[in-house]
Amino acid sequence: AASRGFWQTPDSGATWQEVSAGLGDVVDPGTADRSYGLLAISQNPTDGRLYLGTVRCLYTRAPSAATWQKVTGVPFENLEVTGLLLMDAAPGRLYVTTPTGVFVYDTAGVAPVASATPTG
Repeated sequence: AASRGFWQTPDSGATWQEVSAGLGDVVDPGTADRSYGLLAISQNPTDGRLYLGTVRCLYTRAPSAATWQKVTGVPFENLEVTGLLLMDAAPGRLYVTTPTGVFVYDTAGVAPVASATPTG
């Protein structure tokens, strides 16, 4: 993840491809009119899906997809996502850190819940 896009390598770093489609709202176009940023990344080891924390929400992308999708209908939909955590001990749960607390997002599509201990 970089300030002006997301890059991936299919061959252990010999070549790199930009895969920023769908991130236009959060990738820096070179203007100072609002904040931009890709802040955290996590990959689901079971299906290869990527999760990207940004200045304005969580985005996700399947390994075969060409476009990132914004996660909508969640309590953190318009919040800055500064940290992501997937653990082997809790498959299917993505811990999403925001300025207002930590949310647990069910990667199978069940609505997230706020943590019992908000950060502050």
